[in-house]
Amino acid sequence: MNDKQYAEKHIEKSFDWRLMRYLLSYAKPYSLVFALCFLLLIVVTLASISTPFLVEIAIDDVINDEERIYGVYDDYRDGSGFVYDEKFYSTLARHYHKPDKLIRIVKYEGAHYALPIDLDIAENYQITLSNGKYYIKTTNRLKEITKLTERFSDNLLSQSYTNLKQLLIGFTVVLVIGFAFNYGQILLLNLTSQKIVFRIREDLFKHVSRFKQY
Repeated sequence: MNDKQYAEKHIEKSFDWRLMRYLLSYAKPYSLVFALCFLLLIVVTLASISTPFLVEIAIDDVINDEERIYGVYDDYRDGSGFVYDEKFYSTLARHYHKPDKLIRIVKYEGAHYALPIDLDIAENYQITLSNGKYYIKTTNRLKEITKLTERFSDNLLSQSYTNLKQLLIGFTVVLVIGFAFNYGQILLLNLTSQKIVFRIREDLFKHVSRFKQY
């Protein structure tokens, strides 16, 4: 048996649960602090998970103007979209509020077109005009689609800038919350651990001092 195996075996045998329970008794008075640190850790974890999700939404639903999926609402309204022909269109609200229906809007040669959500778009699709109607031609089908008006396209562009600002504010808030809660968790753990170590040293000093008297 080499020295490393002997050391590992020795460490394994030297572990004492009674000693561990005794040491944990020093942390018991600070159980509420540890519970608070655990809650702070949950918030920090959620904040770290939210940041890539917000970046994904910003890229797919705001920055990319070639193809977007919009939620269409009859009654619901908020600041994430715009109203057109008494219907509310939003590419962000669909992530937290179920829409009445979904549509896919694509940009082709400077114009916007509304497509059914279930239409599978090939990479090299074409949009053509025939007999006053617009059609999209994919690899295996030809389907009639709707060309959106210039006013609708202007609303899309204006709302994109608004959504980008909203996501930037949300991203900043998430970063600040994550930093603040992480700092608070580290500070509480450090202060609490120092108090525990101080109590252990104090009790050890008292215990050793009693031996010196004899």
